Amino acid sequence: MSDDPKAPPMEAMFQLLTARWVTSAVSTAARLGIADLLESGPRSTQELAAAAKVKEAPLYRLLRACSSVGVFHEQEGRVFSQTPMSQLLSKDVAGSLRNYALMMNDEWHLRCWGELPWCVETGTPASFKVYDQPLFEYLTKHPDDAVNFNNAMTDLSMGDGPAITAAYDFSKFEQIADLGGGMGGLLAAILEKNPKLKGTLVDLPYVIEQARTSPMLAPFAARCSFDGASFFDTVPAADAYIMKYIIHDWDDTKAAQILTNCRKAIRAGGKLLVVDRVVGPRRYARGCAGAFRSATRRTIHRRSAAGELLYLGNLPRPLACAAEARDHGARDGGSARQIRPADPSA
Repeated sequence: MSDDPKAPPMEAMFQLLTARWVTSAVSTAARLGIADLLESGPRSTQELAAAAKVKEAPLYRLLRACSSVGVFHEQEGRVFSQTPMSQLLSKDVAGSLRNYALMMNDEWHLRCWGELPWCVETGTPASFKVYDQPLFEYLTKHPDDAVNFNNAMTDLSMGDGPAITAAYDFSKFEQIADLGGGMGGLLAAILEKNPKLKGTLVDLPYVIEQARTSPMLAPFAARCSFDGASFFDTVPAADAYIMKYIIHDWDDTKAAQILTNCRKAIRAGGKLLVVDRVVGPRRYARGCAGAFRSATRRTIHRRSAAGELLYLGNLPRPLACAAEARDHGARDGGSARQIRPADPSA
């Protein structure tokens, strides 16, 4: 999408309306493993098509479209090479978003986004119309989609982990529990930087089963435990709890239950750390994509406002501003002592 404030309105609007095409193209390139095939150097579409077991002509059109937005670089003779953005679609590169790109074309994701008008009309997450159940209940019953979802969330954790560990001193604790911690990417980042700290990964049993087989927490086996349970029922005792992108998943009643369980189990002098995006008090346009930018500090990054639509379409709670975050903490038996920014470039 164009950020050029001088772009003609019709051109800018067309780019917005066709942005889904770009997402689908990039996701398809990720699914075909094109970035990994280019790790050894530039290759022709004939070579890439043979390796990916697809037709050359449509592959060329796909990669040409991707290269127009900086994902891959087209050279003479239908030859393509990597760019800094396309490298993020590789499997093992630091900061990879390959799994997140794959999820963007998953059927449940596309169908739920297609029901955004219904969400606006009713205020109800789309999964209730598409699957007649909450999103996380659907994922529990569909393990393949759940694996993709968990891997996508891990991509985000790997990117956010360094910023979070740089923004907060975890060394004051003896035991931390990551509630809804997925595959353990954030907990691994915390344990790596705090060699005396012990950690517990808490999530639903099917998630913990996947996390146990992941190499992510293996280096910290002596200091890490797993707890396959629902945080609506109970949470393990700890000096600190951390929840990243969790509270916004639930309505006020269920969010209060999570916080109440933390309040009951937390050790004396303990801390509850909530990692989330905070929406600024107002927004203003910056060029054509300005409506999807946050007007708050850089730490919230440009995903905040667009993220609100994600939560509208799939989850019951909107993103909160700073005042709302403090209010929720007070109502649920605690107090929001501090809202601290984390630099995503850390």
